Amino acid sequence: MNENSIKSTIETVINLMAASAITAPKAGGKDCLEIVALTDPDDLAKIAAKMRTYAHNSSKENYWQRDAANAECAQGLLLIGLAGPVTAGYDCGGCGYSTCKEFEDSRELKDFDMGYSGPHCIMRMMDIGVALSSAAKQASMLNIDNR
Repeated sequence: MNENSIKSTIETVINLMAASAITAPKAGGKDCLEIVALTDPDDLAKIAAKMRTYAHNSSKENYWQRDAANAECAQGLLLIGLAGPVTAGYDCGGCGYSTCKEFEDSRELKDFDMGYSGPHCIMRMMDIGVALSSAAKQASMLNIDNR
């Protein structure tokens, strides 16, 4: 198999992984995720460089350095996160508040040094977990290494 064939295969698999994440079950059937597929080596190098800047602020600096090196050497990267701070509307109390409205009204959204914000609705965090699992399963079914 030549390099172009492998690159094409990786792009196809990443798109299938993204489709699996997009179509994964979500709380209330509402898709609040943002999904980005990257295969350009320059983009992967930029992500790795940013990860290295986070490493110094983490108690697990060696993990960030290792993962940055992996991202830099990868042939593709699928990023899955929340598109915004949206609640599911179930009033489940998983966030520590009695209602979603109380959580929304009381929450002070903070940007953290590690490149994320919070707090977020627990149901939306589960949505991310299910989407990640669906994407990983898709790659696994095709025998493509993924982490």
